[in-house]
Amino acid sequence: MHNKNNYERKKLIKDLLSENEYLSVKSIAKLIYASQATVRRELNALQAEGIVKRTRGGATLAADTQEEWAFEARDNIMKSEKRSIAAACAKFIKNGSSVFLDSSSTAGNVIPFLSAKEGVTVVTNGVKTALLASKYKNIEVFVLGGKLLSYSNSIVGSKTISEILNYRFDYALLSASGLDQTGVFTDNNAEQAQIKRAVAERSTNVFMLVDSSKVGSTYMNVTLPSQKVTAVFCDRELPLDIKRVFDEHSVQVIISDKTAKNPSISS
Repeated sequence: MHNKNNYERKKLIKDLLSENEYLSVKSIAKLIYASQATVRRELNALQAEGIVKRTRGGATLAADTQEEWAFEARDNIMKSEKRSIAAACAKFIKNGSSVFLDSSSTAGNVIPFLSAKEGVTVVTNGVKTALLASKYKNIEVFVLGGKLLSYSNSIVGSKTISEILNYRFDYALLSASGLDQTGVFTDNNAEQAQIKRAVAERSTNVFMLVDSSKVGSTYMNVTLPSQKVTAVFCDRELPLDIKRVFDEHSVQVIISDKTAKNPSISS
């Protein structure tokens, strides 16, 4: 990711903003390995093009850009890492299980690996996640109702929470925007965090799927404390202070194999 040209930096910034409603200049600089001055310059250029909206200290995607960009862009961030995390996670899913998948691209990457299982039922609040899962005949798919967030193709709100209460899940496969040094998972969207907390309460096993770009980041909305988590899947070893917290709460940490590939399975 070093020594990117202007076009590559702009694309990375658009990808990142499609996955997060808001990012600070400091966060973007850290994620794309650029100086804050360079990020400000690229954000100003993107704003002039009508793609982003500058805010104090950061930026969001412009309203007209959000729906067009977000649907496919999130999958391109940390793509190989997400695939390896998905492969590692799927190994723990048993045949005949009920699985909740959130609307994240990380959870969506699990679907091809789940297709190798027998009798798996998927429940999701992600529109794209449901469409991906529906391609596989041996996966039964249920979609929760509620309010659609167009920028992330996610379904949220009080109706969604009510429907979650009608289910019990063997596994919840959840993502987070950040994992801080105290072992707390956070999100940049309050409604998404609420959905994940409700799902965790209805799940026997809670698996957090977090690529290494999220480690050390903190957002305003608490998704889950480590006490509520069964296992964490990541593409790199976690810092020692976070590992100690997980050890204290008997949270299993699984580091994925970066050479994992999607299985060749007919739908």
